[in-house]
Amino acid sequence: MGFLGFLDTEIPCHITSEVKEKQMALIRLNFYSESLTDSTAAYIVAPVEKCRKGSYPVCVLLPPLGDNYTQWQRHTDLDLLAERRGCMVVCPDLRLSCGMNMKYGLRFYDMLQREIPQLLRTYFPADTERMTVCGFREGAYTAAYLAFCMPRQYRKAVMISCGSLTDEDVTADARFENIWGDAGEDGWLETYDLKSLYTRNSVHPDVAVIYGTEDRYARSAGCLGEFIQKMNPENQRIHVEKLPGRIEWNDCQGILDRALI
Repeated sequence: MGFLGFLDTEIPCHITSEVKEKQMALIRLNFYSESLTDSTAAYIVAPVEKCRKGSYPVCVLLPPLGDNYTQWQRHTDLDLLAERRGCMVVCPDLRLSCGMNMKYGLRFYDMLQREIPQLLRTYFPADTERMTVCGFREGAYTAAYLAFCMPRQYRKAVMISCGSLTDEDVTADARFENIWGDAGEDGWLETYDLKSLYTRNSVHPDVAVIYGTEDRYARSAGCLGEFIQKMNPENQRIHVEKLPGRIEWNDCQGILDRALI
């Protein structure tokens, strides 16, 4: 483990890396976040020998609510994803935030949209103008929120098993109240609803919405997918896929292989 110091950024970090048999470096990045006023971590998988480029597009993978940055690495083959796509894979830690600037908590959205790209540009040959973001369950909501807010940076959003959480009955869950505050406040729906956010921008990312009929958030996923298709009837870069049953972690590898084409 080596301390890399400040270099061209004011974000100090520690990096631990391991070069695996497939010639992919699995990197654990520990850094202090000014947005969070706390230390946090992320996993990064970077091509070493297989895909030599001057810079690499970035795929950001976001976990469900309450899961940490290790979940995607535990349940999917990130090496294979990085090799096939010729990209860097980044898995940040979101804790219980849904990647938002929490009403009663920390500013995770600021960390995601400002500090993560800055770290990637500083320490790695990352092309942060060609980013894809993918999330599972509540992480899918975060993925779309990021891409809809910054479509010129996030070229594609892949949503697995979730749509706009504002279409779900989650107001009784204290975790969401900590994230969003009172759903009755003025401007609440306009701030957090993905459909409202999508219509406010003239530039849109490519979108894939993939969900199972028995997923917890199947209703919101179907609703958002139908809405985006109606908004873009001629757009071949909008993909909505409804699968039978419930999508689990062991289904995510195959979904990524299809959705990230």
